[in-house]
Amino acid sequence: AAFVIGVHVRSRMYPFEATTVPDLSLQDALDCTENALAAEVPPELLTKGNIGVFIFLASPSVEVKHAFSRRFGARLRTRYAIETDRLRPEGDLDAAVDLALLASSDALVASVHSTFSYVAHSLANVRPYVVSTGRVCGRHGCRNQTAEHGGAASAEAE
Repeated sequence: AAFVIGVHVRSRMYPFEATTVPDLSLQDALDCTENALAAEVPPELLTKGNIGVFIFLASPSVEVKHAFSRRFGARLRTRYAIETDRLRPEGDLDAAVDLALLASSDALVASVHSTFSYVAHSLANVRPYVVSTGRVCGRHGCRNQTAEHGGAASAEAE
């Protein structure tokens, strides 16, 4: 692929997460991904009709994967058959594979309050577009993931 946008959509996997994992809007995640594509894809790829531009989606949610597939079609790459049970070794291995694939992306769309997203963008050394509760959160003009984890706030707008 010439250009890959990595997307991590964190969803609630267990009942106890109801109070700790934000309820992110799927529509906001889709729209934020569109915004990242429009802003990040190099102009020379745009003139070729986005040939070689892909979206890698890491999410435990089949619902999220289907929604991204409907919206982005053949550009989407995701791993449908993953183990999400944290008590099984396969779950850890699948998480490591998704993390490595996200960290290899050219740009990232991340879920707010997600350590998984934070590690991916730290390894990739990119500032992510962050999907937050109730709004699409762009890369600039809002707090980025680093600020959520105790780093320097980046609330500046360009």
